[in-house]
Amino acid sequence: VRSTDSGLTWTVVTPPSGYATTNFSSVVARPASNEFYISAVPITTSLSGFLIYDAQTGAFTPGAAGTAFNEVKVSEDGAMVFLFAGIGAYRFPVGTPSPLSYFSGGGGVTGVALNLGVAAAFGANGAHALMSSTGTGFVQQNSGSTATYNAVATRQGATAQAWAVGNAGAVRVTTDTGATWSSEDAGTTANLLGVATVTTSAGTTYVAAVGPNLTLARKRGANAWGLHAGSGNLSVTNPVYTLRDVACNAPPTTSNTVWCLAVGDYGTIISLTQDISMGDGTWTLAVPAGSNLVNYRAVHRYVTSSNNYRAIVAGSNGLLRRFDGSTWLADVTLSGSPTINDVSGRHGTLTDSMACGNAGAIRYTTDHGATWTSHNPVGYASVNFNSCANVSGTNDWLVVGAGGLVLKGTWSPTSQTFTWAELTRHSAQTLTGVATVQSTPGVAYVVGAAGTVLMTSSAGE
Repeated sequence: VRSTDSGLTWTVVTPPSGYATTNFSSVVARPASNEFYISAVPITTSLSGFLIYDAQTGAFTPGAAGTAFNEVKVSEDGAMVFLFAGIGAYRFPVGTPSPLSYFSGGGGVTGVALNLGVAAAFGANGAHALMSSTGTGFVQQNSGSTATYNAVATRQGATAQAWAVGNAGAVRVTTDTGATWSSEDAGTTANLLGVATVTTSAGTTYVAAVGPNLTLARKRGANAWGLHAGSGNLSVTNPVYTLRDVACNAPPTTSNTVWCLAVGDYGTIISLTQDISMGDGTWTLAVPAGSNLVNYRAVHRYVTSSNNYRAIVAGSNGLLRRFDGSTWLADVTLSGSPTINDVSGRHGTLTDSMACGNAGAIRYTTDHGATWTSHNPVGYASVNFNSCANVSGTNDWLVVGAGGLVLKGTWSPTSQTFTWAELTRHSAQTLTGVATVQSTPGVAYVVGAAGTVLMTSSAGE
């Protein structure tokens, strides 16, 4: 029904053919236009759950058929349409038939709200998401491969460049902010589980990747990839050990020198200090091999203002170890003893780091890892978080996991708490790695199974 006198009188509007018995669920006016957007629960899949009504001409324009929608909302600027259904939420630019993003709601969307260009959707088991009408969110990239990617690293200071590594020696690189990806030969067919990249003060880029049987692959500047001298036979630890993560830094005053740490099974922590213009150098033990039964899975290494370095490593059973600038301290156990899959620092704030892991585990430190507090998001106790990273210049963190999950956590230094929201899912694949660009706030890359590569320039919103 329609009114043209502020609701004093109403006339019946005849719906399009086929919609006589359809339940129309909501209607909203598009600002500064003659259009009304109507959501519907059609009785057949041949009908659309979304109609546009032109109040001037009286004509209906149906959207794509096959999906029923419970509610429709339009952004204040009239540029973006948000449609919500029992199966999820969609975000469409006005006049475009394909959605920019999708949120599953953990099994269904139960409530929505829209204010100042941001739609909030709420679903089952505590799931919730924010979808911006102005941001681009994560965009699915064409990696040109179906390989499972396990980790991604960005060249800090260069938004355009990133490396993704994965199973069977897969390496893909982008030099144009993810628009195109090309393959590089790592010189190995081992599964590459971790990757790090750093640019020396002389401007040379170094990339390192690690994997099973002490696999150490590296790329020095413009040289091709290859196995590090001694890879798989370092004479420092049992060669069957798997290396699971690597982190590298460059001293700010020492030309082509890189500092790297690699960690793995049975407490393995090895280090490299080398002028890469002089060759590979030698990895050495940072702590005694086999000193405990911890399978370290993550390492975070950073350079202090005094040109020294600190490090945090973590892994199975909630065990965590740190280097305080001069000494490797004894293992400590995080509350709840969760398996930690990643440790990442906050850009520009050396004291703060996040550890994320299995069973929805999130731990946070503000004192270089001396103490940690638990900040598990509600509703994700059965989810394994595989990777986490800080969005440069903000208090926001991105956390990724199975089923295309990307969570955004906003840290409050005042209350020392996180506010969590699930971002729109762009993939159903398990996401294994996330990396952000320090020099460019909002830019992040995410990688995962089946060749999945996602990129955002707006922190995922």
